[in-house]
Amino acid sequence: MLRDTFAGPGPFVLKDPRLTTLAPFWERVVPAAGFYLRRIVILRDPAEVAESQVQRVARRPQEFPVIAAAEPMAALWVVSMHEVLSALGDDNTMVVSHADLLRNPAQVLAAIAPFAGLSPSVETVAAFALDGVKPSLYRAHVSEVSKGPWMAAAQAFVADFGPACGPRSLTRSEARAIIDKQTGLVPLMSGLSAARDSIFRMRESQALHQQTVTDITHYVWILAPLIAHAPSAQLSSAIKKARELAEETPLERSSFAFGHSLTRLYISAGLLDEAANWLDRLRPHFGHVPAYSALEHTLAEARKAQDTPFSAS
Repeated sequence: MLRDTFAGPGPFVLKDPRLTTLAPFWERVVPAAGFYLRRIVILRDPAEVAESQVQRVARRPQEFPVIAAAEPMAALWVVSMHEVLSALGDDNTMVVSHADLLRNPAQVLAAIAPFAGLSPSVETVAAFALDGVKPSLYRAHVSEVSKGPWMAAAQAFVADFGPACGPRSLTRSEARAIIDKQTGLVPLMSGLSAARDSIFRMRESQALHQQTVTDITHYVWILAPLIAHAPSAQLSSAIKKARELAEETPLERSSFAFGHSLTRLYISAGLLDEAANWLDRLRPHFGHVPAYSALEHTLAEARKAQDTPFSAS
């Protein structure tokens, strides 16, 4: 899969914090696929990581329901970092300070580039540092750090990396030495109470979401006969209810049946502009579905019929 996806001279980048959980897997697979592996670890204050997650949940609670507090986020952070350092297969690792990246992006990027096998011009680095690094998006300022045991373990882990500085190499032996210092982490990892709390929240959220989908499925079946026979007052009431559900849940992104029914309701009620706007909202999620194209065609035919005056014979 890697060879097919990243055909060519390279280099290519895999960037996702969740890679840390499967670090031992990637450490074997990437070299086995014929690629030379270099790692860049961006080291950020775990209190800021936790605050960023808390803010994300506040903005979009439906999409990020599981880890909604600082302590379980600190648990995830420190366990993930432990996984990464434990899995390092050689000395080809660079550590980058997140704070330094924001303060001196051009300098940091210029140091990272040759390590990553890149040779950009000074002008290219400067332009990217100006346009691609946006300190205005740095919103996770922390005034008070969580006092829980997991955050304490995470802060200790960061401290053992040494003072924050510019990009520097991290050898396998140094990584092992950092892991060996985490004596306070060992008893915590055997319990992982914060992880259990997150799993409970996840299951609770999944059950709630499944119930919502079930309720909507029933609602869609109820709407079906209305589309063909209901008077405009009933259609308006059904549309209002459906829009409320769309705003309260992620159904416009997860249920095409719901999106399809609401589109048909709009068209049946003669609200063609609203139907077009609703289709635009559905397009990023279901534009590839053949039935979506059929809806576009139905809307186009409805516009033609609306624009054609009736003639009496």
